[in-house]
Order: sequence, then structure tokens, then C-alpha cells
Amino acid sequence: MQLNDAEQLTAFADRTLAGVRHHDLRRGTHLLHALRVHANSKLSKSETAQRLNVHPNTVSQHLRRIEVCWRASTCPLPKPSWKWGKWVRL
Repeated sequence: MQLNDAEQLTAFADRTLAGVRHHDLRRGTHLLHALRVHANSKLSKSETAQRLNVHPNTVSQHLRRIEVCWRASTCPLPKPSWKWGKWVRL
């Protein structure tokens, strides 16, 4: 995948986030929003909690639910070395 190819990045993000989007639509949750805020908060749970106006434990619960959604999909989790913020902003 070419990082400078917007189409490839968008397709990757669509595949990767499909399970989270499906969960949000089915359950009326806002996990994708929480993930974006977390990425924009430099992966800081405390800053994410402040921005979302929730307890840090709630952020941890959201992140665990996001991981479950990813694992339930056919797309593997991104490697930790990925710069989450770059592709989550798509």
C-alpha cells in the first residue's frame, strides 16, 4: 500500500473500520468518534476522557470494544507501529 495514494488509504480505512462502523450503526454507539478523538489526543486516555467528557475508564472500555469489533471483522488489527492518527482521520 502506498501511503501517498488517497484511494488505497481510504479503502484500507474502510475495511479496517467497517466492524466499528457497523457496531455504531447497529447499537447507536459512537466508537468511531471516540477513536478519532483518541487519535487526535495523541493516544492519551486522560486527554481523550477530558475531550469526550467521560471517565478515563469509559475510554478504556470504548477502546476494548473497538478491539473486539476489529477482531470480529476479517481485517487484521493494524500493527502498533502504525501512526493511528494518520489513518483514523480519513
